[in-house]
Amino acid sequence: MTDEATTLDGTPVTAKDRNKALDITRGFAVLGILLVNIYMAAQYDMIAMFTVLLNDLSQSDQQVWKWVNILLIGPSRALFSMMFGAGMVLLLDRLSTRMPEKQVKGIYFRRLFVLLGIALIDFVVFLWWGDVLNAYALAGMLLYLFRNRVTKTLMIWAAVFMIMASLLLVSLTAVKPMYEGVVAAEMAGETLTAEQQSLLDNKDLAAMVNPEDARIGQAKQRELYKGDWATIAPALWMKGVGTFIANFIMVLWDAMFMMLLGIWAYRKGWLTGEASSSTYVKMSVLGLGLGLGFRYYLLNQMGTPSFESAASMNIALLQPSRMLIAFGYLGLIQLFAISSWGAWLKGSIGAVGQMALTNYLMHSIIFMFTLYGFGLGLYDTMSGVEMMQFAGLIFVAQMIISPLWLKSFRFGPFEWLWRSMTYGKRQQFKK
Repeated sequence: MTDEATTLDGTPVTAKDRNKALDITRGFAVLGILLVNIYMAAQYDMIAMFTVLLNDLSQSDQQVWKWVNILLIGPSRALFSMMFGAGMVLLLDRLSTRMPEKQVKGIYFRRLFVLLGIALIDFVVFLWWGDVLNAYALAGMLLYLFRNRVTKTLMIWAAVFMIMASLLLVSLTAVKPMYEGVVAAEMAGETLTAEQQSLLDNKDLAAMVNPEDARIGQAKQRELYKGDWATIAPALWMKGVGTFIANFIMVLWDAMFMMLLGIWAYRKGWLTGEASSSTYVKMSVLGLGLGLGFRYYLLNQMGTPSFESAASMNIALLQPSRMLIAFGYLGLIQLFAISSWGAWLKGSIGAVGQMALTNYLMHSIIFMFTLYGFGLGLYDTMSGVEMMQFAGLIFVAQMIISPLWLKSFRFGPFEWLWRSMTYGKRQQFKK
């Protein structure tokens, strides 16, 4: 999340030691996560997960859904994962020059356990059921095993984790036919096994197969989220538990694969603006050309007989495509970071990146007080375009507030809490 380390006495590295390209890239990653999360939080999330409700949307909302899926869902978290992996290894590299290995290991793992605690706050207090910090903390613990690995080993394990993540996604393509088979068995009067009955009772699967079930679920969720905190919180906690389980089963592995690539890219200088402009141009053209081309084809084929006949192959290519798009975005961001224009814009986005944890958690707080009934009650009232505009306003506000905050303080408030708890002593907050 952040690349700041400390000296032996726990004091932070100075501002001049920070890499501006890393902060700018992290700032854009925060924007990508925001655009995806608001789309999942501000409306019935099954719309983003399945397509059965798309026909109920306006043409403009269908286009927003399409382009959010092509441009953001998957690639934005991939870029965020790369930055997390690079940041954790940078932390280890800096600490290793200042203290013995045993002490470095202790600080590293305390940092991740504190992050798990912050993820719990995000889930329980701020009610963000879609939090992924828990998966990042767990993946960070596995990442320690790869801190000193050579490039070849990083690439091999990245490929292993990518294959694992792809196979898990492919396995999901078998669920719908299984569910439809159970429905057919019930209609034929067959006695269902306990496993079949459990599958039949799964409301998410029913919503995926039957548009009417999806509409019923959408109406129930809309009504629920109009309620007060005491009504909404338990439902979101239950939903968040399901997300945590899904993160552990699914997200952990695709996060690991991109984190390892983040370490590799950091060591090559691709994340720090040290590569040549031609390298970044090639990354942008190849990554976005191939990755977005496949995503565009996939989204246009969804629901057609040709897609269904090759569903496993199409789904298997999702992970490579999100990787390509993330590297394409990385190339564009680095070209911007090393350019001679936009100093104010770079400084503002870099400040957002420097306070990435605080800004990420602020999204949850804003969602909580604007979307639900105990706040402004905006849930399921915004069009797709309005959701993107709302997210844009949030990010612009953070671009203004973050640099102003960092003029007086060394860290964002949650970065300060994270560091203070990691090192077991209160960090100097004001400059």
